[in-house]
Amino acid sequence: MRQADCIFCKIIAGEIPSNTIYEDDTFKVVLDASPASKGHALILPKKHYADIYDIDEEVAGKAMKLAKKLAG
Repeated sequence: MRQADCIFCKIIAGEIPSNTIYEDDTFKVVLDASPASKGHALILPKKHYADIYDIDEEVAGKAMKLAKKLAG
């Protein structure tokens, strides 16, 4: 699912350039365009979610495992 006015959906679709550091069937991880610190990355689910409360628990769990993997 995609939402036309979502900046993250546009990044995932390649409409907005990004520096991808990881990608699989569920997520795309990109370096932040305005990083708060060196290596600041965004884990973007490929399915659109309205907000954090809308994210499926399984996807949220996978995102946390991916964050831990990428940080290590």
